[in-house]
Amino acid sequence: MSATIRSHPSSRSTAVGMAYRGDRCKQLRGGTRWTKVRMRGGKVGWVATRLLHTPDEDVHMNPPGM
Repeated sequence: MSATIRSHPSSRSTAVGMAYRGDRCKQLRGGTRWTKVRMRGGKVGWVATRLLHTPDEDVHMNPPGM
């Protein structure tokens, strides 16, 4: 899975990079639809908020009885 990093908070704006599952970033400005992030290499841009998650969301629990 990947996410396009964009120059502005719009799906029509220029793509400035890509982020892949497991890539880490720092949130600079949050929003309900778009979040401004800084990637590890220093690249700054906007990504659709629905594509972001926290490490806590990576915890997988087994259902009871497994």
